[in-house]
Amino acid sequence: MRTRVILLVAVWLAACGPATPVDDLFYVRSNGALMPVWLRGNPSSGTVVLFLAGGPGPGLFYEEEPVFRRLEQKYVVAFWDQRAAGGVQGTAAPETLTLAQYVADADAVIQAIEQRQKPARIALLGWSWGGLIGQAYLAEPARQAHIAGWINTDGLHHRARSDALSREWAMSEARQRVEAADEVDHWRAALDWYGAHPSLGCQDWAQHGAYLTELSPARHPERLRTLGSWGFNLFGPFAGLATLSNYGYTTEQALTPGSPLCAAVNTDLTASLPRITVPSLVVWGRHDQGVPLASGEEAYALLGAPAERKSLVVLDDADHSALVQQPDAFDDVVEPFLDGLSP
Repeated sequence: MRTRVILLVAVWLAACGPATPVDDLFYVRSNGALMPVWLRGNPSSGTVVLFLAGGPGPGLFYEEEPVFRRLEQKYVVAFWDQRAAGGVQGTAAPETLTLAQYVADADAVIQAIEQRQKPARIALLGWSWGGLIGQAYLAEPARQAHIAGWINTDGLHHRARSDALSREWAMSEARQRVEAADEVDHWRAALDWYGAHPSLGCQDWAQHGAYLTELSPARHPERLRTLGSWGFNLFGPFAGLATLSNYGYTTEQALTPGSPLCAAVNTDLTASLPRITVPSLVVWGRHDQGVPLASGEEAYALLGAPAERKSLVVLDDADHSALVQQPDAFDDVVEPFLDGLSP
């Protein structure tokens, strides 16, 4: 009898004790691409957060960011290198770089997570281009059955409209620099460039992005730790030299007019957002001019989730990289949202 009691107490203590941390690297194959996925964190909450990185780009090296290190203390975070990015191997012909294919890839990753972890709930966290993937995924009602919550941070849903707002802001700021006698020749040249580009195409984004970087009032280069993560990508176990070739390849495809990837980035999901009814949290950087706050407000307003199941939070000291630039403020709103999700 005494032995039985001791065994029961031991089982009870084990059940009440901290869960064994998850550190699981595996690969998902989808239409010729072999994509690494890395699960890290605490499984006791029953929640897995799948990070849909911007880009298209790698997700694994973001694991070192403070925003995710904190989330890993309470939840399991899934980091995914999207096709033709990071350490992905296999074939990624230009014709496979479509939004529909990235959605199918995300579906394959989610199914693998369900099989390996059997979590009570999965939440999607989409940033920038990752926001486009997440919203396209959730636009299909059947897929929403797999997802307990949606977090959109500075995510795309209508590139052309965002670009028009972004261009007007950049021109206004450039005029102010000229009026203030601040690098007059440089900013006059910028105004001439925008004058020659009344609308922005994929081929224009490198130059436009450079101007935005110069003009942003919320730059935090010391906080963008992922910019120094090339060592992780080049010499870590997940990527190697594939990172460099993949980066050059996706950049070229994204900036090529008429390419499938250019078309994917320019997909208009406006009509799809009302079909998204899962609990949703929209988090935006106030100074984001790549995908301006007005785009975030529109995305929030169009979501089909009832008012009591969706919210919009603006981070005042951030631009397009809100989750990296203000990690604690970001987690302060994300954690209550995740804790409130039902299976």
